[in-house]
Amino acid sequence: MNSSSLRPLDEAEPFVSVVIPAFNEEKHIRSCIQSVISNHYPADLREVIVVDNGSTDRTVEIAKDCGAEVLEMPGA
Repeated sequence: MNSSSLRPLDEAEPFVSVVIPAFNEEKHIRSCIQSVISNHYPADLREVIVVDNGSTDRTVEIAKDCGAEVLEMPGA
C-alpha cells in the first residue's frame, strides 16, 4: 500500500492504545516508541503504554522520557 492510497483521517477515527511489553529493552524501547508516535495517526487519539516487567536497565527511564505512560509490573 502506498501513501497515495491511504484515506485521510477524520474525526471518526477511534482512540487507540498501543501497549508495549518490555523487560530490559533499553537498546530498543526508544526506537519502538518513536516508531509508534511518528506515524500519521493523530496524537490526541492515541496513547503509548509500556508495561515493564521489572527491568534492571534504563527501559523505564527511556520510555518515560519518550512520553510513554509506564506501568511497572515486576513479575507479571
